[in-house]
Amino acid sequence: MRRRVLCDPHAVRAGARARRVRRCAWLRHPGVRRTINSSRSTASSLALNPLAMNKYAKLARDHWTRTDPARVQAIPNPEMFFRDLGEQVETQVQELAQRLAGADQPGEEYLQKVGRLNMARLQAEEAVLTDLVWISGPEEDEEPATDWVTQTMREMYEADPDNEPPLD
Repeated sequence: MRRRVLCDPHAVRAGARARRVRRCAWLRHPGVRRTINSSRSTASSLALNPLAMNKYAKLARDHWTRTDPARVQAIPNPEMFFRDLGEQVETQVQELAQRLAGADQPGEEYLQKVGRLNMARLQAEEAVLTDLVWISGPEEDEEPATDWVTQTMREMYEADPDNEPPLD
């Protein structure tokens, strides 16, 4: 026996008459809005949550938590702080990417334009994330190695004192 699902007739109205729709699953998910086009009914995207963090906020929160957890604990309201920081980063990335991309080039083909716009966005993300998101950890007693080669040379010298000292 088939189970009958009751649907809201206003959710499936097309023109002046209501259509019968099988399985009105969207009624079980109130965040999903249904829209009707001429051929079928489709689910639109979830309603935007104004309290949700964007990708830059999540990236910043994860980085700060890994790099300097004490700093994150000192923030009175970390959710609001990272949400605001993420919005600020997103705005600056968009503005800088537009400036870096510049105007469309005459005779530029589609893939060239896509590449130019993507490169501008990536360069803008790099610059803005470096300024606002990437932080260094708390000061450590030991001087950090400048690169992996220097670090490896130091470890080799410490392991075998007969070797020559590393070049700094």
